[in-house]
Amino acid sequence: MIKLKKYEEQDYSRIIKFLREEYKQNKNEGSWLAQRWEDMEYRCEPMNVIERGKLSWHRHIFVWEDCGEIVAILNSEGGPECWMHIHSGYEFLFEEMLKMAETNIAEKGNILTVLALKSQSYREKILLKHGYTKNEDIEEISFLKRAKCNKEYSVNIKEGFKVIVGTDGLNHLEIFNACGYGFHPEDEGKYDNIKDLPASWAFREKAPMFDYKYEVIVKAPNGETASYSYVWVDKSTKSGYIEPVSTRQKYRRLGFGKAVQQATLNLMNEIGVEYCYVNPFGKTRDKFYTSAGYKTFDYEYQYKKQF
Repeated sequence: MIKLKKYEEQDYSRIIKFLREEYKQNKNEGSWLAQRWEDMEYRCEPMNVIERGKLSWHRHIFVWEDCGEIVAILNSEGGPECWMHIHSGYEFLFEEMLKMAETNIAEKGNILTVLALKSQSYREKILLKHGYTKNEDIEEISFLKRAKCNKEYSVNIKEGFKVIVGTDGLNHLEIFNACGYGFHPEDEGKYDNIKDLPASWAFREKAPMFDYKYEVIVKAPNGETASYSYVWVDKSTKSGYIEPVSTRQKYRRLGFGKAVQQATLNLMNEIGVEYCYVNPFGKTRDKFYTSAGYKTFDYEYQYKKQF
């Protein structure tokens, strides 16, 4: 008998197990990778709740079970958007999950966005039937890309700069500057004390899969971190998930982003990871990751409906 339940803390490890099994069965991202779930829980959750004062994403997680085993999961990232992860043979649950999203995640006066892959064509038919509009703006389509980690890349870097793989023991205030200021250059210089770093930076260290040896940076001659990349490694599935990647504004267009990506793929090759995944959106990001060795294997579209 299929039962629906709201998320509870003890479900975390069960969800990770479910996502790992889904990946092993399909070797794609029809469901999230376990690493993405962990990144959401240990980095994005404190970022949203502690730093930005938003409500927890836990309130928007629903689990369907059959004979005590998870067969489907509905979640948002805390806002009016949602993803459905469905085990093969239980696709009939999608319409019920959509109704659950409309009842519990949609916000009156706002747009609900449902994310679905191009390969999940049955979902598009149901979404269009229920009044959703497909967003085909190329700049908002997510490219699901992966690189097979079975070769060594030549990492080229501007003279005087260094690519460093593994950051344990380095200056993490300076490393954060590259990551944080790459996304928010207007904050350059905001943090000058390691004790003042955002909660999300410290909380991610508690994640079971987190390890500083999977951080890759480019260090400038003056000691600044120019570019940053982190890969969440799941040894159980022999897969890597890139999140986040950032280059400090003053060091852009010098090839450092590509250098850290190719150094990351070399690291994955060394430790036995089979595939490394990244989910960029828009033409520019797609072109960048393609140049670094990634290939597109699917697309994620947004389906929108006003409430």
